Amino acid sequence: MHVDPVGGGEVTPLLEDELRALYERYRMAGTDIEIESPTHVALVVEMDVCVTREALRTTVERGIRRALSTRDHADGTRGLFHPDRFSFGDPVHLSRIVAAAQQVPGVHSIVVTRFGRLDLPTASGLATGTLPLGRLEIARLESDRNHPDRGRLVLRMLGGR
Repeated sequence: MHVDPVGGGEVTPLLEDELRALYERYRMAGTDIEIESPTHVALVVEMDVCVTREALRTTVERGIRRALSTRDHADGTRGLFHPDRFSFGDPVHLSRIVAAAQQVPGVHSIVVTRFGRLDLPTASGLATGTLPLGRLEIARLESDRNHPDRGRLVLRMLGGR
């Protein structure tokens, strides 16, 4: 059994024990229960962002990173790549990424130059606008410099102040 814990992350020993206890009474004799964490697929997204004349590039960049983040925000909103927004086999649609970034004040236009899996550089979703994932895979785009293997968001900010 593959488990997608709320809030993302790995299956902890405590969660595994709780699940085993829960499923033990339903287990057929002679079968084992295997509990595994999901397979996370790191994405790479690169965009050229044209900023309006009156906006600050750094403010717009911060806004886009916030919109595409993995966090819950103080105002109650959630970043597009929050772990609970994706589950097993959910495809990643480029239109959702562009729409979230486009809503940031100060964005004039966006051109996506790369959209794919970090582990398969040849697998690109630019032509179709969708990255399909396997049935046990979950998309991840943390864009954390300390963990580049968890996805990468590259923004080239053009225009603005």
